[in-house]
Amino acid sequence: MPARPTVLALAEHISGPYGGEVLSGILREVTAAGGRLVVVQTASFGERGSASPVPRAMPLAARAVDAVVAIAPTSAAPYLATLRDSSVPVVFTSQPCPDGVAPSVGPDNRGGVRAGLEHLLRHGHRRIAFAADLHHHDLRERGEAYRELMAEHGLAVVELPLADNPYGPSDAQDAVTTLLGLADRPTAVMTATDRGALALVAGLTGAGLRVPEDVAVLGFDDIEDAAYSTPSLSSVHVRFDAVGALAGQLAIAMARGETVPPGP
Repeated sequence: MPARPTVLALAEHISGPYGGEVLSGILREVTAAGGRLVVVQTASFGERGSASPVPRAMPLAARAVDAVVAIAPTSAAPYLATLRDSSVPVVFTSQPCPDGVAPSVGPDNRGGVRAGLEHLLRHGHRRIAFAADLHHHDLRERGEAYRELMAEHGLAVVELPLADNPYGPSDAQDAVTTLLGLADRPTAVMTATDRGALALVAGLTGAGLRVPEDVAVLGFDDIEDAAYSTPSLSSVHVRFDAVGALAGQLAIAMARGETVPPGP
């Protein structure tokens, strides 16, 4: 490994509760190892979950860095394959390696869903719905965990559709309409993200329902906006900086020539 290893982080979002925290964890570990971190903000080309730096950057990046951390949603598979083919080790966060040959790091989505459901069960809820856009890997894992854990408890699964990246009540309209049309309406809704929860709360209150008196809403990620919302939003806490820290540790280890097993 060079005296001062260079780690390249590819991120579509370099600030905010996900991208910013993951980057902070990577930076902490890379600098602690005496390395330096270079961050390239990727640009989406319209394909969901697929973004890439300018193609001309590929040969330069392959020559100039010792390891890469691909932060989801980040670079298209061909770009990352090019890096790996040039022997640059790659670590993925919150997304599996497309061909399964590189390590990936993510939050404990199943454990978070279990904690959230147990919280709602302790408060007496049994008709619990799950609202999400399921295009992102973490959100799909959360949806799968919801279905499995509801089955463990012998409870009915109710899934509500949310728009991708929901920000306001109109983005939760399909979920609200679906919920209001159910004969046996859920008394609680767990959402895959806090942004989805905030949009859902706005949509429900706009439809005349009281939160949490009529319908309880539980978020996921524990972002800052959730702490200041009205009504207040309970949320599953996620340490995205810890995800980044582990990714940084693995990237440094691979830059040193250490063997890191592929997969999560």
